[in-house]
Amino acid sequence: MNIPIEVLLFLPSVTFGLVPAEIFPWAFIYTFIKSNYIKIADLLIFVAFSIYCIACIIVSEHFIFLKAITSLVSFLNSFGTLFYIAKYATEQDIYKIYWVMRKLFYLLAILTIIQYVSVLEFLNEYWKFVVPRGSLSKLEGSRGVMGFSTEPSRFSYEIICFVVVLYVIRVKHRLMTIFLGTIAIIFASSLTGIFLLGLFILIAMPAFFIFLMGIVLTIYSLFDLSLPERLHFVTFLLNFDFQIFFEELLLQSFHRIPVLISSIEAVFSNPIGYGLGNWDLPQLLNNVEYSFLGGV
Repeated sequence: MNIPIEVLLFLPSVTFGLVPAEIFPWAFIYTFIKSNYIKIADLLIFVAFSIYCIACIIVSEHFIFLKAITSLVSFLNSFGTLFYIAKYATEQDIYKIYWVMRKLFYLLAILTIIQYVSVLEFLNEYWKFVVPRGSLSKLEGSRGVMGFSTEPSRFSYEIICFVVVLYVIRVKHRLMTIFLGTIAIIFASSLTGIFLLGLFILIAMPAFFIFLMGIVLTIYSLFDLSLPERLHFVTFLLNFDFQIFFEELLLQSFHRIPVLISSIEAVFSNPIGYGLGNWDLPQLLNNVEYSFLGGV
């Protein structure tokens, strides 16, 4: 049985070592394979947009070529596919993408368990041919598994995307989707992933979130369970010490949440943004305000 190219749409970290980067533009390639549906005028829009972005990069005061180009390719990689699906995809195309996504989600849920117990660790040398920075075993310390990705946090983002889409589409299987997604992210041990999934459950299923938190609080109070080092800050939440909880959350997230906070603030201080690839610049420019996060 041939593996449909749609599978690679959801596995950008599978590069087979073809490029010295963490992602491969499978989505962009998929769009060109389907290009018999695309009009020349639409291709010209992409070309014009690329030229515009490159021009903005060149004249940028804070210009880092590699980061800028990588961000541009990543943007076009995702935007191009969304544009194709929204305008040209047939019902058969959409169903095939959905079918692949559903099957792959189950595969990832199983793979996280296999990676966590490290039963296939002896195949890591061969696995790195598929995902150069990947691993078939749990990482050292408090870090978890990473599926087909290059790090646990990126893997957790991918799982959350699966959860959100399948939650909306598969109405009768929502609890199963949430359950499998939660298992995968717990094994990934990603703080950001746990936070984002918890936020999604709170918004989508507030009653279930309260029920889930009730169970966690009960188990924690009855058995005085200990948490992994990177999740120890959660004890402040369980003890209702919210100020220390959020301070610890910011510290444990390293640059991620500070950059997010600074980027939101930058919407008002610099509405046109800081340019492709300069994702960390807002925090650097506002370092004094966020010095309590460990900035120098």
